[in-house]
Amino acid sequence: MSRLSILRVLFILIIVASSITIIKGWGTRSEKKKLESNLEEQRVSNTKLIADVAKEKTDLEKAQNDARIQEKQLKDTTTELETQKSALAAQETRTRDVETKLDDITKDLANKQAEIDKYTKSLPPGMTIDQVQSKLKEFEEQFTTLEQEKKVLNEQLQKLDGEKKALEEQAKNRREGKLPAGLTGHVLAVNDEWNFVVIDIGAKQGVIENVPMIVSRDGALIGKVKITSVEPSVCIADVMPEWKQGQIQEGDTVMF
Repeated sequence: MSRLSILRVLFILIIVASSITIIKGWGTRSEKKKLESNLEEQRVSNTKLIADVAKEKTDLEKAQNDARIQEKQLKDTTTELETQKSALAAQETRTRDVETKLDDITKDLANKQAEIDKYTKSLPPGMTIDQVQSKLKEFEEQFTTLEQEKKVLNEQLQKLDGEKKALEEQAKNRREGKLPAGLTGHVLAVNDEWNFVVIDIGAKQGVIENVPMIVSRDGALIGKVKITSVEPSVCIADVMPEWKQGQIQEGDTVMF
């Protein structure tokens, strides 16, 4: 083979080798870009996964906190029901005592009246008119005293009966989860940051927890609130976002 032929062969081999090197380089860059793309996708996926896990953790903590709040509210409600039951039992006992005492006084009055009639119809042997009159006066004074005591006891009985009915009505409303018909109050304060309001009615008016109430102003619906805490004369309620028609203000009317 001539020297020229050999040079041609070497030149061709060099070109082929260069081409293979270039092709391999292109392949390497392509693989690198593919790996970088895969890594970027994995990074985005991991970031989303971390965010999802964090959200699930937050939701779980909120659910656990809500469960604790509901458990406390249930415990408070049970305690209040037991207190009302005890108060109602005590009220019934006092009512029975008053009724028994009233019956005794009524019988005593009847006996005194019988004695008065007896002395009025005939004088006992050996008793003078003055003695009879003195005895009659004594009986009349006792009769008057007993009548006054009977009146007081009747008034106490009526009061106890009214208190008993009020306690029974409150217990019934709590069991059925409703408020007295026509119950109306007004907003005392508004906390926009924590989304709750303070209302000027409480347990004395029959307010109970976990019951929704309507908020209005000049006859227009402003929204709804849900009772969360009850004190004797005031209560606290959370604003229900899905019913909000406007900004709740102090003085707005709240009704059941």
